[in-house]
Amino acid sequence: MISRRRPGLRITLLLASLAALSAACGGKVVVESSGATGGGGAGGAPGVTVSVGIGSSAAQSGPGGGPGACSGLEADVNATLAAAQACNPALSVPQCSGTNTAIDTCGCVVVANDSAIDAAQLATMAFKTWASAGCGPFSCFTCPPPPPSPWFCEPVSGTCKPTFQK
Repeated sequence: MISRRRPGLRITLLLASLAALSAACGGKVVVESSGATGGGGAGGAPGVTVSVGIGSSAAQSGPGGGPGACSGLEADVNATLAAAQACNPALSVPQCSGTNTAIDTCGCVVVANDSAIDAAQLATMAFKTWASAGCGPFSCFTCPPPPPSPWFCEPVSGTCKPTFQK
């Protein structure tokens, strides 16, 4: 348990956790310290701002959005969805059975790797953030068939694909 008397340790552990999570997902962590007192940054630390970008650089915009906000959010949707749908075709166990799903940039329900539950949840949250910012979903011609239609682990890309693409 982290002691409340050592906020510096708590911040260090928080930043280390964010850095490890982001690095594991191919992202980056940016920590800025203004040296100001008061205010609440990471873990209530005064004058500390933390930006975490998973799969891409985080959109550098304020609450109202700004230039590049949609492209940064879309990149996060695509990166988190790719992580959720990644599979290993060399494994003999089913990985794309349809028990785990996410949402793509068209707003379609797509199959994610059965064991990538957290990644699928991150992809769905990234989609919701992107859509609520007014950036999407895209108007697509059609969606792939949702579960329970058959999906498989595509050997070349190592991603879950609908069987009709075999």
